[in-house]
Amino acid sequence: MDHAPQPHHREGIQEQLDKAYDEGHRDNEAINNAEAAIGSYKREIAEIKGVTDEVGEAVVSHELEPVLSRLREKGYLDASFEGKEVHNLEIRPLTEEQALSEYRNSGGEIRYSVIQENFPYTMPKQENLDVMIMKFDQIIRDSDDVIVEMNNLGVRPLAYEELIQYVIANPSNEQLLVALGSKHDHAAPRHWVIGVNSDERRLDSVSWVSRSEGDRFPVTPK
Repeated sequence: MDHAPQPHHREGIQEQLDKAYDEGHRDNEAINNAEAAIGSYKREIAEIKGVTDEVGEAVVSHELEPVLSRLREKGYLDASFEGKEVHNLEIRPLTEEQALSEYRNSGGEIRYSVIQENFPYTMPKQENLDVMIMKFDQIIRDSDDVIVEMNNLGVRPLAYEELIQYVIANPSNEQLLVALGSKHDHAAPRHWVIGVNSDERRLDSVSWVSRSEGDRFPVTPK
């Protein structure tokens, strides 16, 4: 006996298949739209915080959030530069000569007030840093107290080598930036700073003694 489906049966099956395909297509489209919306939301939040991934696409970093929360709670986090809480910095293995040459080419001046040999330069390794800017809005009497506070918050100060590359990458930042990661005792503790004076951005070493509440301290998670 021939049990082959009759034409109207085949039409009914095809109709069900077409309906299932259409429903599946609508579901996939809805999922894709939802994923796109979530991705767009994450990028918007990340652009506000200034966090980028390895290919430069803005993403939200869950690892950074606890550090940012602690800095915000203390009132130390300064987002005045470009409106960003975090600035991604690609550290390159530059020699001091290469770094200072790039710094000059970016419009920076160098003014040494102590012998440069007192601040030995160490070629940094290739890595990406998440840089945040701390401010205290008060006179700082002892730089060691600041470093202890940074350590308690899970961050460390940028060193001389890192500060130079930060300014090369961010030449429009006109804040007075202090690299507490490099220190030399020459009569009094001295640190490298970069700031704008008479419309010139200058790299210099300064005696600590006490620092202004206007200073900014670039830091990165430990």
